[in-house]
Amino acid sequence: MKNVTLISDWKLRDPYVSILKGVLISHIPDVQIFDISHAIEKYNIGQAAFIAKASFSHFPENTVHIINVGGKSSNNSNPILLSYKNHWFLGEDTGVFQTIIGDEEADAIYQFNGSEEVNWFQKMALMIQALFENKLENCTVPISKLNQILDDQFYYIKKEKSILGKIIYIDSFFNAVTNIPNEVFLEAVQGKEFTVTFSDSKKLDVTKMHSYYNANEKEIYLFPNKLGYIEITFYKGAIAMLGDLKINDTIEIQFT
Repeated sequence: MKNVTLISDWKLRDPYVSILKGVLISHIPDVQIFDISHAIEKYNIGQAAFIAKASFSHFPENTVHIINVGGKSSNNSNPILLSYKNHWFLGEDTGVFQTIIGDEEADAIYQFNGSEEVNWFQKMALMIQALFENKLENCTVPISKLNQILDDQFYYIKKEKSILGKIIYIDSFFNAVTNIPNEVFLEAVQGKEFTVTFSDSKKLDVTKMHSYYNANEKEIYLFPNKLGYIEITFYKGAIAMLGDLKINDTIEIQFT
């Protein structure tokens, strides 16, 4: 299977996403292309990394995940391709890849080393084509390091009676997704009561958790979502808008 996913901040108003798809299909006619998101906030590398990290493992192994966020996409730049957990990640080395893998290391990293006369889209297509044909040496060279621009959006602090994190993503339903992994919260709560406080003195009363979107719940609650992170939600309520929650707002869950 020749699977490629796309994550970008290009939106869909402009033709860039379609141009990239056209170039990919021209080089690899039997490729399957899946759009993960083109609604990343402009230049928001942390948000792109969050979306990639939450979604890539749901695709078959050896899928190529293209990330175009926060870079120049210049014809003078050479994309990199890295192997991590039996998947491949492709794009400009803006720091997004190091943010995805965190303290771990990539299994292999390659950089485009072919003709300088081809444009950015063609460089990525040539690299993917070479990968699928087991001919990476034709247009890449191995490299050893990634840019170390680590984004602190993934880092949370777990204490004896609290977890301190931040809001990392607001989805199209205006649910606020935190950087606190589901398993970390569920291990800490273990039937305990809890309260949630937010930065900027936001007055939101959150003391409940549900394992699904609860139509009968009349209060704001925490929800372990399918992306793997704790979400602040209110069924059919735009809680981020109503509560004036923003990306990078801090959140502290205190257990009693």
